[in-house]
Amino acid sequence: MAEKTSDSTILTSVDSFARAMLDAADLDDLLWLIAENVGKTLGFDDCVIYLSDAGELKQVASFGVKADGRKVSKPIIIEFGKGIVGTVAQTGIAEIVQSTRTDPRYIFDQFSGLSELTVPLRYAGETIGVFDIESAVEDAFSQDDLTFLQTIANIATPRLISAQYQRTIVSTQKSLEESNKLLKEKVDTLERNQQSLVQSAKMASIGQLASGIAHEINTPLGYSLSNLQTAESYIDELVGMNATLHGSMPEANQVNKARFLSLATDFSELLAETIEGLNSAKDIVADLRTVARIQDVDTTMVDINDCLQKTLSVYRNLFKDNVSLETNFSRSVWASGNPGKLNQVFANILINAVQALSSGGMVKVSTATLDDCVSIMIEDDGEGIAEDNLPHLFTPFFTTKPIGKGTGLGLSICYRIVVEEHGGEILVDSTRGCTKFSIKLPLNRDDGFSRDV
Repeated sequence: MAEKTSDSTILTSVDSFARAMLDAADLDDLLWLIAENVGKTLGFDDCVIYLSDAGELKQVASFGVKADGRKVSKPIIIEFGKGIVGTVAQTGIAEIVQSTRTDPRYIFDQFSGLSELTVPLRYAGETIGVFDIESAVEDAFSQDDLTFLQTIANIATPRLISAQYQRTIVSTQKSLEESNKLLKEKVDTLERNQQSLVQSAKMASIGQLASGIAHEINTPLGYSLSNLQTAESYIDELVGMNATLHGSMPEANQVNKARFLSLATDFSELLAETIEGLNSAKDIVADLRTVARIQDVDTTMVDINDCLQKTLSVYRNLFKDNVSLETNFSRSVWASGNPGKLNQVFANILINAVQALSSGGMVKVSTATLDDCVSIMIEDDGEGIAEDNLPHLFTPFFTTKPIGKGTGLGLSICYRIVVEEHGGEILVDSTRGCTKFSIKLPLNRDDGFSRDV
């Protein structure tokens, strides 16, 4: 055993020790500081600090024969209630064992002391650790040594708790930062996947109307081509008539002149119809490109009525046979938004409305300008939506359609576009015989956009 320090030196050491603990940077520095100061002050062979972890006591710092630099050379773990150290931890009562050879609780490790002083570190009624000091001789410890070590324990315990809490905060912060990084990566991936799903759903909607669009385009093109073929035959006849009109038979000239005038008139009408038909085909293609555009465009002031008209033009093939359409558009309905995405919303809801009319019926589309928003109403007089399904309509992949008939993405995409991207509102009200989708978009009339009214 090293020579013991005087009482005045001990008091000075306690004061310096208490001040030094406040400056310790982290838990490891604090543990080493405590072990070093206690070991040097008491002058015994070994000083070990145990900390509690899930019912076990782990050697975390050492000064003396068991130390390897600032670490315990061969750390051991002791359960609560086992050995002298475990007993002190469990009872919370300090002990002096003047002869370890006569105490069956003593646990032998790399240094087997002959006497032992063990003091618990107590906080809020719980043992958070233990100070354990051993000596190579028997009867090495006095009651003053116990009092001193208990004083050090009482001073050190709150600081240890604070350091442990600080380490937990730092660890938690690092864990949260890592979790946030992973979450951001997952959100980025989800957004990319969502864009792919949106595009897939959009292309599915376009595919749904492909056959109807082909019919709508082929019809005006068909009669336009037929008229041009007829006009071509008229031209041959007109050329022949012109030659005859300059012949020598006045009677024939009069007959051909009348026929010439008739053909010329008919030819003019055919050309007018042809031009009208080709313009119709051109309009359909233009509306299709507007409604089905793949690339996003910047937000601008949108003529909602015009958007609806274009969508209805492209999907006109839906309104045939026993499905009729009624529109009631308010004058000058404008809102700030993305026209391509709004067209997608209108198309999805219109398709759903028509599909709900398996036995025929009517779809009504109306617009209105309210005090602070634009309102678009799309309703049908079909069988309605079951009350249990209403809360799930805008949930991704939820569908009431048979397998293979719906993706469950259409209305969830509508919700995202209207609510999240345009700051609007989309509601649905359904009873038997009437399902009504109500879309509200902010007016944003003072945002600097110009428009023709």
